[in-house]
Amino acid sequence: SIVKAMKYARGVLGIDWFKRGDQYYGKIRLKAYEHLSIGVDDTDREGDGATWALAIELMRELKNKLHDVEPIAHKVVQLYPYINEKTGGNYASLVEVAIPPGLKERVLDVVHDIVASRTKSPNTSVAFMWGLTVPERIKKLLNLARKGRVTVQNVLDNVNKLREVVVKEVTGLRGCIGAVAALACSDPSISMA
Repeated sequence: SIVKAMKYARGVLGIDWFKRGDQYYGKIRLKAYEHLSIGVDDTDREGDGATWALAIELMRELKNKLHDVEPIAHKVVQLYPYINEKTGGNYASLVEVAIPPGLKERVLDVVHDIVASRTKSPNTSVAFMWGLTVPERIKKLLNLARKGRVTVQNVLDNVNKLREVVVKEVTGLRGCIGAVAALACSDPSISMA
């Protein structure tokens, strides 16, 4: 039965099952994980590097360095394309992972180090958000960043009011605009474009 086979699934610690009549019933024990969204932006320079590529490397490296991290998704997020300072089409990236609760601080440091070692830009930032619910402030920032220019100060003022969101400067703060805006796309109802 499928209940008996579930014990072989990745991440299953154990299963208790019993049969009643022709039916099998079971309880599955899993590791505890927290959802972490990581926004990354401004990692490239004209003709060199791409934020989306660095974000994919970030997912792979996180899994290699912290074996208990489980990659969930990578998304590319379109922002306002008519910003003079942009490279390419003005896209940020979102990486979603599941992490054990005890790894929170370690993950922040490892992400910073991975991005710092690969960025080509003097303006790179990363943003972190815990949980499955995207705060309205973050959704509003994404909408603003898709329609026009947003200031670093506006982003930081909004983030400072949120417990579940942290911004880390890697080589500069300008990247926090796209990094924070990208966090909104961890809500499945929000489109990337």
